[in-house]
Amino acid sequence: MIPPPASLPLPPLPDVLERLPPPEQGNRLDRTFETIRQVALACRVEESRPFYSMRDFERTLGVPLRTVALAYKRLEAEGMILRLRGSHTRLLGQTARPTASIISVIGWLENIFILRHYLWRRSFTRSIGDLLRKHHFTTDLLLHWEYEDREYDLVDRVLLHLPDAAVWFHPFRPTRETIATLRDHGIRNLIVSDKEVPGIEADIIINWDPAYRQTLDYWQRKHGIRQVVMLEGNPHAAHRIRRFEALAHEYGMECLHFPPERQVAGRLLASPALRQPSGIVLLDEWAAVDFSLREPAAYLALIRRHRILYGRELPSISFLEPKSYRFEVLRYPILLLQEAIRNRLLQWHTGDLQAGPVELEATLDANWTHQMWM
Repeated sequence: MIPPPASLPLPPLPDVLERLPPPEQGNRLDRTFETIRQVALACRVEESRPFYSMRDFERTLGVPLRTVALAYKRLEAEGMILRLRGSHTRLLGQTARPTASIISVIGWLENIFILRHYLWRRSFTRSIGDLLRKHHFTTDLLLHWEYEDREYDLVDRVLLHLPDAAVWFHPFRPTRETIATLRDHGIRNLIVSDKEVPGIEADIIINWDPAYRQTLDYWQRKHGIRQVVMLEGNPHAAHRIRRFEALAHEYGMECLHFPPERQVAGRLLASPALRQPSGIVLLDEWAAVDFSLREPAAYLALIRRHRILYGRELPSISFLEPKSYRFEVLRYPILLLQEAIRNRLLQWHTGDLQAGPVELEATLDANWTHQMWM
């Protein structure tokens, strides 16, 4: 961060307070806020300048530090002061000028595989960065591979960037040790995870049950589907498959399991157990990419006969002849998720570390149209 320009020092705080009238009647917070606001107005000049610390007002006014912090928060909302990273506060000048000040650096951990294959994830990463910048946060994108979660290299790289907090989007099980190590180094970890994942204390929980039930109800009512095929692959997605299967049994549907080995699409087409029509469940990003790219001809034959549910979004697919196909796609509550991440980071910045987890519900995008090239 570029250091602020030199400015005239502030007069001693007791001298400023002596020249001000006593605040009007009110509760302690209102009186404290009015006093600090009068001090800010008395010290305000054309250019921005350093302002008294909260500790200065705590000692001089004899009020709790939390009361001073709440008063500072009000002044910041009015646009009179700006709290910066490192416990610094600046009194904004009478002439508004663009600033490049930040209050916190957020390490944004992203898996390279997911970021490369999924357009929605890249768009989400950009949009959340823009949203956080409006609140004087800056995001530091840290890319990593899945296997790197098991190594100390990732911990060292994160610590090298000196973030105030790290955001993890559905961390894998090996990542838990990395998170614990960063926590030991004083870095807070904001975790977004599924509701069914055991052993992870998530700050923001995604509940997929409403979307799963919408899918099963739509398949049963609209397409008469009584059988679903679960493609199992990555163990990190096993909890989603188990949960979808449990709900499918509630709807009286039969569940088949296929490992996503080579030529799985061809094996599904040739399987006598696969009755018409069936629902094919792809809740695993790895399985979805392999399934759609390795066997394009068999894949297209399957989607003409059966319904396919994609977890979150289709991977990037490119063929030759244009044709539209319809799928069921699970959707994140994107806007609510962005707001939840922003609110939790702001809570941490203001010292509120006791907030409980937030639960958000996913939805279904039925008959999602995708333009393919075959």
